[in-house]
Amino acid sequence: FEEKKIAVVGEKTSLTLSDLGIEADFVPPEFVAESLIENFPVSGYGLRVFLPRVQTGGRNFIADEFGILVRVL
Repeated sequence: FEEKKIAVVGEKTSLTLSDLGIEADFVPPEFVAESLIENFPVSGYGLRVFLPRVQTGGRNFIADEFGILVRVL
């Protein structure tokens, strides 16, 4: 299996994962999507990404910047 990496945008998500025994591999210096994109350690283009979103839908910034197709589940 391919090794999975976890990136989070917000501090609350990072802390929640940590409480579950899961450490994020990448947390941007500012807790906004733009900071994740600007500071991401590799090109996101072509990556397979699981992108959970809020029930209200959120925005497509991360998906658009990484050039990924979003399937709504």
